[in-house]
Amino acid sequence: MFGRLDGGWGMFAIFILAPDLSALGYLAGRRVGAACYNTVHA
Repeated sequence: MFGRLDGGWGMFAIFILAPDLSALGYLAGRRVGAACYNTVHA
């Protein structure tokens, strides 16, 4: 489906890694990290 929408490999990598990158919010503290992580996974 992503290929049919003319998405590039860079955008695919961002979308596939977004949930993991959201955990970087924990560097700002537990509350901010939990909010970032939950927002991306929702």
